[in-house]
Amino acid sequence: MIWQGRFRTASAMMQLLLAVMLVRWIPMRKWRGWLGSMQVAPVMPSHSADPAILKIAYGHALHVLRAARHLPFTVKCLPQAMVLQWQLGRRHIGSQLVIAMLKAGHSAAADPYHAWVELEGVILLGNCERSDYAVLMTLSNQPV
Repeated sequence: MIWQGRFRTASAMMQLLLAVMLVRWIPMRKWRGWLGSMQVAPVMPSHSADPAILKIAYGHALHVLRAARHLPFTVKCLPQAMVLQWQLGRRHIGSQLVIAMLKAGHSAAADPYHAWVELEGVILLGNCERSDYAVLMTLSNQPV
């Protein structure tokens, strides 16, 4: 059982390396489609998330966070969100990756941009105060 968790963390580390390289060197228009389809407006949850699905999704988020801590450099929120979105999509768990910008009048510690992944309105990775951000893009990997 322990080896499965370590394998998931190691897998997330390799995916984070790919995501960091994509963000840094490849234009977003080339890889954006790998994260899901663009939504015109943020998807509002029609019902609350299934607790069993949430538990699985939080488990994957934990491995992504753990993998980011083990890398010898800082991994920003977008590559972390990308990896979680990929992992959930492969498991047919519908989620949204949200890219947003801090609204005017709010001070940013470092970066005015932020990305997070949510499932049925619950933020899984990239916890923030939604009302502080203006959504620039929402990518949904809703299963067919």
